[in-house]
Amino acid sequence: MDEATRKEFLARMRRDVASIDESDRNLVERAMRIIMKMASDPRMGPLTFLMPDEAAVQRIDFPDDAPVPPALRDRCVGLLLDQTLIGKLPAAGDVAAEGMAFSTLGGATAILTGDDEGLLLTDTTGRKVRVSEPIVDGPKLALRQSDDLLMWDEWGWA
Repeated sequence: MDEATRKEFLARMRRDVASIDESDRNLVERAMRIIMKMASDPRMGPLTFLMPDEAAVQRIDFPDDAPVPPALRDRCVGLLLDQTLIGKLPAAGDVAAEGMAFSTLGGATAILTGDDEGLLLTDTTGRKVRVSEPIVDGPKLALRQSDDLLMWDEWGWA
């Protein structure tokens, strides 16, 4: 994806996210609809969604049945968008020694490296996130399990 298209998609994403208001009870569901809308655009390359494991999700720590407090909405949406990478991650053996850069829908960058244990993403704050093999590997959207959340520190959760 060229830089002009990437900027256009980020601008569209910001507009769509800005339309999420306090009346949206299920913030994650609404944000996932935005991500799926982006994945369905023919100009958008494939996306990889990182599904954090249970331990990572529990750190967010608010009740399942309660709406996200207004003060946390931007941080939650930003964190979720940073779990969606633009592009498909290769197999661990196909990653060059110097690593590969991937952008997130939230606008962050993570460096992908491979080792004997598989794939590892390192975000701009230095957080390292171990990534599984694909759970779902469709032509436009891949789903992988992660052991942590990218950009956790950047969004003020640390």
